[in-house]
Formats: sequence, C-alpha cells, structure tokens
Amino acid sequence: MVARTMVDNRASLNISFKTTYEKMGLRLKHLIPYTQLVYGFYGQSIAPLGQIFLPLTVGQPLKRIMVMAQFLVIDVPSAFNIMLSRPALYDFVIPIMALYRGITGW
Repeated sequence: MVARTMVDNRASLNISFKTTYEKMGLRLKHLIPYTQLVYGFYGQSIAPLGQIFLPLTVGQPLKRIMVMAQFLVIDVPSAFNIMLSRPALYDFVIPIMALYRGITGW
C-alpha cells in the first residue's frame, strides 16, 4: 500500500518518485527506457529515469479491482509518493461499471 497518493484528473501521466520507487524495493536497472521529457514540474522539463508497469488495486476485499498501470519514475522532491492521472482513473471505469452492474442487476 502506498500512502500519500495524489490524484490529478488533469494530468496525463502516472508518476512515481524515485524515493518511493526505491522504498518499494525496486531497482533502477529494471526501468524501461523512456526518452520523452515531462513538462509541468517546477516550471521546467524533466527527463524521467524510466518507466515501469505496476499493479494498482482499489476496493474492499470482496470487491477489489486490479489493473496494470504505466508509471514514469522521476527524481524530484515531492510531498506525495505517487501521482495518479487520467489514464489510471480511466483504467478503473469499465471494471467498476461491470462490477456494479453485476451487483445491482441493471
């Protein structure tokens, strides 16, 4: 479980900060190269250290949904551990709709 998660429905990238990535026991050598710059942090462009696909799980034990999400790992200070954006939120829309449709019988 990752505490201090920021959800930004205006952002287009999921971000994991380097300190969080390392605290999860993951190594930088396992990152997939990512060559595009990220804009919007501190008014400047930042080159991500790489990208990784990680599982995201939401819900209660009997109504849990898990999706794989792409995260860019960047090395900047932050009060948050990860930032979830539109792509991660959209990944949950269809499974949640299907789950509740099955429960309520729509």
